Amino acid sequence: MSNKPLPSLSPSGWIHDVAKKADLLLSYFLVSEPAQSETYKITTLQYILAKGGSDDIILNSEITRALTSIFTAWFDSDTVNVIVRSGQDGDNETKLDISMSVTIVEGNQTYQLAKLVATKNSKVYAISEINNG
Repeated sequence: MSNKPLPSLSPSGWIHDVAKKADLLLSYFLVSEPAQSETYKITTLQYILAKGGSDDIILNSEITRALTSIFTAWFDSDTVNVIVRSGQDGDNETKLDISMSVTIVEGNQTYQLAKLVATKNSKVYAISEINNG
């Protein structure tokens, strides 16, 4: 499965680079919506947030499962780590911080990416890159 290209609807066309492929796959997970296809089941962060509400355990499990499924289909091996922290903000609204890190191996290349997604009332309001995390 090494170097399986990822199609994109950008001028880049088929993506072969491990780092670009991983970033694009994670981006698809973060911004896609299940309603984009009637033919294929699209599992996205928005769908998981809507389904899981603010239950840390369910969200952690479902996000880990979804990311593992996505990355296993495109790379030789992957390790997914998800941490969900819940709380309240100053307006007593439910706030979740979701830390996602993925280590990918394809051939002899290893790539790591990590993102922090901040949500309020099940709506994403910030996505940050985690360095050294």
